[in-house]
Amino acid sequence: MRRLAQAALAGLILPFLAACFTAQPTPLPAPGARGNMDVRGVVFADTLAVRPQIEYSEVYSVVWGARALTINGLLKAPEDDASTAGPVQRDYRYSDLSGVLVRRLDADRTSLLIGATAITAVSVIVFFFAERSGSRTGVTPGG
Repeated sequence: MRRLAQAALAGLILPFLAACFTAQPTPLPAPGARGNMDVRGVVFADTLAVRPQIEYSEVYSVVWGARALTINGLLKAPEDDASTAGPVQRDYRYSDLSGVLVRRLDADRTSLLIGATAITAVSVIVFFFAERSGSRTGVTPGG
């Protein structure tokens, strides 16, 4: 029974922890450091572009070629576009890019999540202790 409770707790917490990760822009890495990056998109060098960056909701493969970066995956649709496209494979020349989007832990989101969890836990504990102490003494809280 205890393992079931632990599994249920982990199942509830993991989706919130996944929200702590964001795609953050990173400069193009040197050729030797490109191996195990969690690439989620590209950032264009042209800051006047209609879409200065392209993000993928799912990335199936990333190939660092001699002259271009090839990404195969599902494009993340812009907020004003409701269309859902299938998997695409696109090549991006390094000369057109200023960086890549890499999935990283976002400290601000993590701090907010941990703070909200701590406040909720303390509130629940205080509520239960107030209920218990009121029922033992015969005095209702606040009265």
